[in-house]
Amino acid sequence: MDTVLIASTAFSHETLARIINGLRGRDVDIQLSSGLCDVTTSRVQVREIVGIPLMTIRGCPSVRGTG
Repeated sequence: MDTVLIASTAFSHETLARIINGLRGRDVDIQLSSGLCDVTTSRVQVREIVGIPLMTIRGCPSVRGTG
């Protein structure tokens, strides 16, 4: 099995759709970068709602100083 890694911020929506459609029927995994490099993966959750993949970034509580 092969993997295709796509930097989603490098392409328009239409181009991404064409690339993904062109890979249908092939035995490849497609990985999309979110472009959110400053978000830790422990805060990210991906789930599907009505057939649409949605990425949730959980909130991070603020840290207060002690002085």
